[in-house]
Parts: sequence; structure tokens; C-alpha cells
Amino acid sequence: ESDLKRLLLARKDRFTQTLSEKLLTYATGRAMTFRDQGDIKKIAEQCAVNGYGLRSLITEVVLSETFRRP
Repeated sequence: ESDLKRLLLARKDRFTQTLSEKLLTYATGRAMTFRDQGDIKKIAEQCAVNGYGLRSLITEVVLSETFRRP
């Protein structure tokens, strides 16, 4: 097992939160701000509840207020 894989598995929550932020940045076309951090945390938490699946992460991003807010 690679060191990177071990590190990522040890920090699943942080990795998921960072990936959520990057997906939201791409999806909205703007940088995330402090105001968006609550949604990012909720997305990561819900993704963890659902087993850390990519489909779950994308679904949560699309359903978030940050994504749907104009």
C-alpha cells in the first residue's frame, strides 16, 4: 500500500471536505468563502454517512445551498 493511500485513508474526512470545496468551486465558477464553509462541512458529513461514495458527494454538492444560490 502506498504512503499516499495510507495518508488519505487516515484522513478521509479532511480529504472529503477538501474535495467538496474543489467541486463546488468548479461547479459555481467562483472561489469559496467563509460563508460557504458550513455547506462544505455538511456535504462532507453527509458523504461520510453514505460511505464516502463519489456519487453521494456529487449529489450533495448539487443539492447544497451554495450550488443553488445565484
